Amino acid sequence: MPAAVRYVAPVETKRHPLLAVAQEERRKRKQSYETALEYYEGDYDRQLLVDEEGLEPDYNVGINMVKLTADRTVSFLYPQMPVFEIDPTSPEKTDEETWVENFFKANGGLSMMHKMAQRGFLSGHVFCRMRANERIYQGEVYPTLSVLDPTSVSVYWKADDVAEVMWYEQRYLVGGNAVIEDHIRSDDGLSWTTRKFVQHAVSQEEIMQQQTSHGTPADLSWQQIYYEQGGWTEEENDNNHPYWIPPIIEWSHLPHPNDYYGQLEFDHKDLLDTINRLWSEISRIVHIHSDPKDVVTGTSPDEVEDGGSILAIDNPAARVQRLTLGQGALSEALDTVQKLTETFLALSRVVLLKGEAKDLQRVTNASVRTLFLDAIAKNSLLQYNYGDGLSRIGELAIKMGKLPNKAKTLPITPKFAEPLPVDMTELANVAAIMNQMRAWSLRTIREKTGVEPSFEAANIEEESEAALEMTARETEAATPAEPKEDTPVDKNSK
Repeated sequence: MPAAVRYVAPVETKRHPLLAVAQEERRKRKQSYETALEYYEGDYDRQLLVDEEGLEPDYNVGINMVKLTADRTVSFLYPQMPVFEIDPTSPEKTDEETWVENFFKANGGLSMMHKMAQRGFLSGHVFCRMRANERIYQGEVYPTLSVLDPTSVSVYWKADDVAEVMWYEQRYLVGGNAVIEDHIRSDDGLSWTTRKFVQHAVSQEEIMQQQTSHGTPADLSWQQIYYEQGGWTEEENDNNHPYWIPPIIEWSHLPHPNDYYGQLEFDHKDLLDTINRLWSEISRIVHIHSDPKDVVTGTSPDEVEDGGSILAIDNPAARVQRLTLGQGALSEALDTVQKLTETFLALSRVVLLKGEAKDLQRVTNASVRTLFLDAIAKNSLLQYNYGDGLSRIGELAIKMGKLPNKAKTLPITPKFAEPLPVDMTELANVAAIMNQMRAWSLRTIREKTGVEPSFEAANIEEESEAALEMTARETEAATPAEPKEDTPVDKNSK
């Protein structure tokens, strides 16, 4: 994006050069994102020519490595919903922590977080928007969180400081009207203002011709569209945002060494095309040689009688030779495609273990983590980036929501679940040592073992009370009854 010295509205002529540069920058991001999305959905470039008349089989093979690496990366980041910690001194969940957890559940929970990471993987950047209270969950109202099309938002930053965002530009369509919403940072950085500009009377035919990342604009309301500059009018709106966290919350999936926007993970398309080309060639070779051919020399075809699996030839000088696929050539092709596949996985830092689960029966937790070292290193960076984004979203949700004592809220720390299987015996021994050293609290131990602290505490207390009652009854039943004293008889009574 071009740097700016001050905010310039779309109705000002000085904004037009910025809009042109923004459109070109967004076009490049859109092209990269759509290519990655097509490969993720299995729409690959065919590497071998296809007989349009259908006389020859289609030998093209597409291995969906993009979906494999994307889904494994996302699942590694989000094996389950993160735990949101606000008050680390509290042994149990606080009201704020429960409220933040319910806020994310109200907006899609784990499914929504997976969508964030999928779009981040394919585009390199994540854009979300927070709006006023609209979501209802378990009878309570929560703010609305939307995961935006990553190509529908552009960032304008200050000329002398790329880290200082001046405003966000969001484009979308409403019916036949093209809309620009600018979310502008105040001079003191403590609030944001939204200005809405509309370009009316965009023909429906023109709109339907605009292809977006997820179909035509008629399919979804939040879409990017490229339209001509000029002709903008500002609409009145009362949409001030009195918080330092902007209504558009964005972060990089992975950092890019020379760009504000993050780095998408599918940036080795040529390598995947080569892998699919080799698999397609192997498919063609295997198909052709799956039906062996016999070559007869020293005679004419009329002298060969085909008796099913037997060839009868009158000429004793004739020779028959069967053409078979050379195993050496096929083996070399398979080795090559295997090495290229391993290279693709290494570039994506995704680990595919060879062998079976029984091979890891006596492997320690440290050994398992060593095997996944590259994936863990990438996941740590993703946890940092996505954790920062989720923290800002949660903090803004509390400020916008109707949570009591929200002024006392501390910074939110998302805690991601361990993606790798853990030997519980080893973890229990470590937890006992750490607790004895007073390095881990019981709450931390419960979270690391994947249990709900308040639920387990209530059940432990209930079980303890039940055990005490059972012990008391057993003690009473085992105690022999004391003999009763003889009651003296009154001789004068009748």
